[in-house]
Amino acid sequence: MTVFQQYIALGDSISISFYASMDYMEKHQVSNPPDGLGAAMLFYKNNDEVWPKFKQRDLSSLYPQLQLCYHASDGATTTTVLDNQLPELSAGSKEQTIITMTVGGNNLLFMMGKSQAQGDDLFKKLIENLEQILQKINLLFPNNILILGTVYDPSDNCPDIMWRNYKRDHIWFYRYNDIVREICEKRKNYILADIHKLCYGHGYSAGEKNWFYATIEPGVIAAHEIRRLWLKELHNYNSQRKQ
Repeated sequence: MTVFQQYIALGDSISISFYASMDYMEKHQVSNPPDGLGAAMLFYKNNDEVWPKFKQRDLSSLYPQLQLCYHASDGATTTTVLDNQLPELSAGSKEQTIITMTVGGNNLLFMMGKSQAQGDDLFKKLIENLEQILQKINLLFPNNILILGTVYDPSDNCPDIMWRNYKRDHIWFYRYNDIVREICEKRKNYILADIHKLCYGHGYSAGEKNWFYATIEPGVIAAHEIRRLWLKELHNYNSQRKQ
């Protein structure tokens, strides 16, 4: 098993704690929600009060010397990762590094309602940015394992909830997720976290039992389930390397 020295969290609100905390606060009617309820923070260090069954099921328990480098931010796009998050890591490192990245969703939201030509141009830029991000990560952290996520659909494929032009917007959405899956298949140090598959059926169609907050943001359950997925896929990756 690879012994990681640092964990880097990159990307957008799928990784952050803010919305999970807001969701917890409303569900439990408390004014001060517990810390670290987002996917990235739970992946690094479980909140034993909220999720007691996941005590010591986190990166900091697996790798006690692990350093956290948290750079995910609300509203982040691929441009944000390129221009803001990666420059904060410009020193790089040859240490064994595990990275999670959730990105692309906000780019796709900005494409909603655009014409075919406009959307195609934005989609091309999205993929170009993604490739640049991956190249820079590999240059900065040559000994990295990257867990790369697909983008969830909180509408559960319902055309009336959030898609302005359902057929066109969904084509871009599914094309992006397919490209993420293809990238992870081709690169041996990449691990696919199929967040879209994980969350499908737990959005709009689930009614009051849905996993989301404010329609599109990860609520406390979504954040927990995403970190569970990351742990599972990392375990599977390590098990395969032992064989």
